[in-house]
Amino acid sequence: MFTPKAAVGSPLAIKNQNLAQAEGDNMKLREINSFMLTNRKGGKDSEEMVVSRKDYEECHQSIRDLRKGNVWLGGRVQRLDESYQRSEVAMRELRKMVGQSEEANRELRKVAGQSEERYIKSEKRWEERHARSEEAIRELRKTNQRLDESNLELKKTLRDVRAEVIEERASREKSEQEIRRYLRLITPLHLRALLDKARQKILMDVEGGTSWESYRRGRDVDTFSKDILEELSVKYHPPSSEAVHFLCYASKEIRKRGNEAAHKADVSDIRKALMDEQLDAGDVGDHERLLLKELFEFAYGQAI
Repeated sequence: MFTPKAAVGSPLAIKNQNLAQAEGDNMKLREINSFMLTNRKGGKDSEEMVVSRKDYEECHQSIRDLRKGNVWLGGRVQRLDESYQRSEVAMRELRKMVGQSEEANRELRKVAGQSEERYIKSEKRWEERHARSEEAIRELRKTNQRLDESNLELKKTLRDVRAEVIEERASREKSEQEIRRYLRLITPLHLRALLDKARQKILMDVEGGTSWESYRRGRDVDTFSKDILEELSVKYHPPSSEAVHFLCYASKEIRKRGNEAAHKADVSDIRKALMDEQLDAGDVGDHERLLLKELFEFAYGQAI
């Protein structure tokens, strides 16, 4: 009897093993039947025959058991065949999925290769940029070093310049102090020159004498100033009575501060003296300044 090959321990292998055992039992049963028929023909019922009958019954029982087992095994084998067919279908699907996976893996390997190639190129570009950056950093460090050296030189120069500025400022302040002192000294001289000029013009216009004191002839200030106004009014419009009175009386304080250098003063110097803001209020007040301006216009015949 042909029995298909099956894996050891599988239901099909067990079925084949049971079939082989049943085949052996059938052969043994045939031998027993043949022996019993032979003994019956001889009319003997020996002990050997009894044993053979017992074996015969055991064989029949084994055959019945085997048939039951074969029925169960047949159902089991059928279910296994169905499961095997389903497994085959699943295996084909799995092979198909494996094929698709392999195709996807090939695509992934292709993409990975392209990505790796791009990464290598990118890394190469990064290394080139990094090298350029390192070179630029070295150049910047050199530039910073040069700038630091320049800054040190500039700081040194600034210190020297500050020292020169401080020295120049001190010198300028000293010069300004000298100028202010000079103005305080020279301005009264210019103002005295203005008073002398006004007196000389009066002496020339009224022909009152060669000097101011001889022209005054001992007259008091009020009378003297009044006479001057009357004599000047004959020729042209004279200064105000207050200006003439100031010339005759209050000008003494100004003339005390002058000296012979006042007679060398120029018109522009006298004008500057009248306009000078540095003029000490103790020398000439605001009202006196106005009177002096009026005498300037009278003496020089021009506006201040």
